[in-house]
Amino acid sequence: MNKIFVYGSLMTGGRYHQYCLGGKPKLGNAVAAGYKKYLFGGGLDGIAPEEGEAVEGEVYEVDEKTLNRMDFFLNNGTIVTRQLINVQMEDGTTAETYAYIWTGSGDM
Repeated sequence: MNKIFVYGSLMTGGRYHQYCLGGKPKLGNAVAAGYKKYLFGGGLDGIAPEEGEAVEGEVYEVDEKTLNRMDFFLNNGTIVTRQLINVQMEDGTTAETYAYIWTGSGDM
């Protein structure tokens, strides 16, 4: 199993949560320090490295099938790339999770 940090429209109650993560176990809320969230058209968003910024989100436990579906849905490798990052969980622990990081190119 893998962990994934999601933000914006993929979070609980977000526009794309049910499609991508419906039924997957939520491990808790978390913060990704050193990233800033950007909003794009169509209700999509992305994060990119930015010193001094932080993004709030949620961490889920997912299988490879779910990651593959999310890779397809989010155009992994073009607009975003799935990368391992460290996030701080709400209980103060650090978790290594996947996150979709905006490449800085293309339109979402």
